[in-house]
Order: sequence, then structure tokens, then C-alpha cells
Amino acid sequence: DSPVYAVTTEGLIVIEGDVWRKIETLPDAAVSLAIDPQDPKTLYVGTVGYGAHRSSDGGQTWQPINQDLGF
Repeated sequence: DSPVYAVTTEGLIVIEGDVWRKIETLPDAAVSLAIDPQDPKTLYVGTVGYGAHRSSDGGQTWQPINQDLGF
């Protein structure tokens, strides 16, 4: 019943049942995605050159989580 998320060259795609939608707010140069198994609305992305970001609302907004990562 949880959504399926995919990072593509076009951005973040969310699939819920038969509905596909693109989330336009994905941080620049995102190349990896992790989903919290306890809360599928909490997402983490890694980027090229911009560090890591977290979203607690299914990708609508993002916060950098780069403290102590050297960014």
C-alpha cells in the first residue's frame, strides 16, 4: 500500500497504484534515494556536489542534512 519512489534523470517519480506523478522539488543532482522503512513519507537523497537531504513529507520539501559531512 506504500508509494513507490524512483529517482530518474527527469526527477523524482512517485507511483501510487495506477497513478504516476513527478515531484518537482527534488534537490539538484540527486543520484540516490533511501526510504525510511518505518515511515515511507521520510525520504533521503544523496546528490552530486550538494550533499544529502531529507524530506519528511514524501518529497514535497527537503532539508539539507550535511552537518559534519564536509559540505
